[in-house]
Amino acid sequence: MVTATTSHAGEIIITELTLRSNSLTIAFPLLGIFSELNFFEDIYSASMHGTILLPEGFNLKEVFPLIGEEIITFSGYTPAYPNSPIKKTFSITGITEFDVASAKKVVYLLNFVSAPTSINLYSKVCCAYDDVISNSVLNVFTNYFPKSVINIEPTANSIKLVAPTISPFEMLNMFAAKALTSEGLSNFLFYEDNQIFNFKSLSSMFAQPVSAVFKKAFDRMRIYTPVVGTTRDVRGEYMNVKDMKVKTLFHNIERVMSGAYGHKVYDVDIFTKSNKIEIYSYQNNFNDHKHLNKYPVNTSIPFLNPENANVEAVIGCSNYQNGYLIDNDGIIKTKRVPMLSEASFIKLELTTHGRTDIRVGNTITFLMGKYQTSDIESATGDDHLDKYYSGKYLISAIHHRITLTRHETIMEVIKDSFPTQLTLR
Repeated sequence: MVTATTSHAGEIIITELTLRSNSLTIAFPLLGIFSELNFFEDIYSASMHGTILLPEGFNLKEVFPLIGEEIITFSGYTPAYPNSPIKKTFSITGITEFDVASAKKVVYLLNFVSAPTSINLYSKVCCAYDDVISNSVLNVFTNYFPKSVINIEPTANSIKLVAPTISPFEMLNMFAAKALTSEGLSNFLFYEDNQIFNFKSLSSMFAQPVSAVFKKAFDRMRIYTPVVGTTRDVRGEYMNVKDMKVKTLFHNIERVMSGAYGHKVYDVDIFTKSNKIEIYSYQNNFNDHKHLNKYPVNTSIPFLNPENANVEAVIGCSNYQNGYLIDNDGIIKTKRVPMLSEASFIKLELTTHGRTDIRVGNTITFLMGKYQTSDIESATGDDHLDKYYSGKYLISAIHHRITLTRHETIMEVIKDSFPTQLTLR
């Protein structure tokens, strides 16, 4: 809900931006001196990272000194969406792009990662796990990151393994690679958004309701009332996409090579001395699981025989002892490899006014016009909207660009399907 204090789209209220020493004994407010803050979130990345551009004449490098052990605390919110602030603690990792601007002023770029990432760098997992995978995920996360929050989607399968002395993030990604949904699909991801960590499947992300509607338009957003005349339509401004770039519409060679259209796995079991063939076809198996939209991105005319699709051999051991099923690698890889690839069949880059309530893993509706302005009030089903490339998208990555008064987001949005069935002419 847009509040009365919102003056324009992209407005942000920064309530804290502080640089602190590792011992927390020295704190320096950056709110009045920083030039630009950038941070990045991605569903294919375990943690957030970013940079802050500092032009200063206080000689901070000696005051702390800055040696890569400091932390930055950030808190801010969009006045139009005040119930979803961003509150994050980051660890400094280095200084780059150091320039002397004048005799009394220097400019440099501080690089940072989310605080749990520093813990991850200095930690190793050396435990045995024998439980439902989602329970093991909770075990690892709470042991190594007790001050952080994670949203864990229940998994349908168990696993028995010994962690091979790897970092917690690597362990959690290993669990994601072996986890199955209730539908028997392996498309789990471990990632951090601007609020919490997540262990979720693409299937559950696809099924969630949309968080926002965006459109590519060039009209001035105004509201007319008889009393005050025309006023700024801030809600409409938040819907507007300021810039759009098409990163991928179709790339058949990549789709075939990655196994997105079809994936064939020779599953060899060294314990039972048996083998079987697992085949996944995007076209033939489309209706077996959830998608962002209703129809596939190709026609019903097959151009690729799944038997001749991307081929992979998996050697596993299905029964370790006492008939305990521990290895579904063949089944998992048959679907995981193509499903992660097909999620990005269509990929766009949208530059919008920043909102702290939008995060990666959310779904949005994007209304893409056909070479003309789209009218949000009568857009659905209208001829002026592109019937294929409009529709529901998943936010796969966000770049937040923040200055003292302005917040802009550059979103990478993806989808695996069309809202309208393709027809041949």
